[in-house]
Amino acid sequence: AKFYNKPHTNVGINVAKSFNGLIDVDIDSNEAINLAPKFFPLDTCVFGRKNKDKVELTHFLFQRDQDYSKLNLDRLDLNNKKIIEFRTCGNLVVPPSVTTSKNDEKILLPRVWVNNTKPIKVLNIFKIFNWCCFASFIYPFIESANTGAICLDACLKRYTNVTDDERVKFLEILYSTKFPNKWNIDKDFNIKKFRRIIKGNNNETTKTAGYKKFADYIKIDPLELKRALSWIGQVPDE
Repeated sequence: AKFYNKPHTNVGINVAKSFNGLIDVDIDSNEAINLAPKFFPLDTCVFGRKNKDKVELTHFLFQRDQDYSKLNLDRLDLNNKKIIEFRTCGNLVVPPSVTTSKNDEKILLPRVWVNNTKPIKVLNIFKIFNWCCFASFIYPFIESANTGAICLDACLKRYTNVTDDERVKFLEILYSTKFPNKWNIDKDFNIKKFRRIIKGNNNETTKTAGYKKFADYIKIDPLELKRALSWIGQVPDE
């Protein structure tokens, strides 16, 4: 009781030692906060921060499934800011602690448990992390479910090894999150539309495009898009 009576006293856990090694998926960007609940399992240990009248999910905890010390885990947006951290060491501040707002450091936001259960082990967690980072990277530039979606899916087809169903699911998550008021209401924002796009790209009935055309369409540096695509696949030098 004396401990919690102190102002702004926080509680922390050692990520590397707890449960014989944890992975803390630390959601940093606003785009990732919107997308993460649709990518990461929710039946693991999850907490967030209470921001006004809603709770934003900011930390997903998983049991370590392998050694990540030799991998490059930096996932940065165009402004060189972290999208999501994949933390396997260090100290993690957990509820009922408070944290400063990333928009205004003077505002203290309470951390709250969303699912206070034992962290689970997910063997493809690194793949999920990379796909959520890529989705968060392109999220601000997604506007069209026509040419933009065709170019995006063409990149998925060219540079990754995901299945057609996985391509559909990715586009569904991305567009339904970005345009919730249009999803399944507007004729251009539904799964049937994306299946037609994927079929067209597979059959090459539409002119497919590489990362340079997609980058030109969304008006960003092609090398930046190539960097983001490298998280989920392999882009040839030529």
